[in-house]
Amino acid sequence: MTKTFDKAVTLIRSLPETTQESIGQSMLDTAARHRKLNDQLKRAEAELDAGQGIPAEEVIADLKERHGV
Repeated sequence: MTKTFDKAVTLIRSLPETTQESIGQSMLDTAARHRKLNDQLKRAEAELDAGQGIPAEEVIADLKERHGV
């Protein structure tokens, strides 16, 4: 556990139980979102490594076309 996280947990433990529950649920939700994003990034990186990506030039041209730039 990092020092900052440990400090946060210590502080949270001093708060009322209902507040701890609320913060705990928020932390779980945030951690789940981060895990999902990390998993998506790993899959995307693997696809790019396998040559399955779209060339940057095509992506940029598509964005310019869609957004009138």
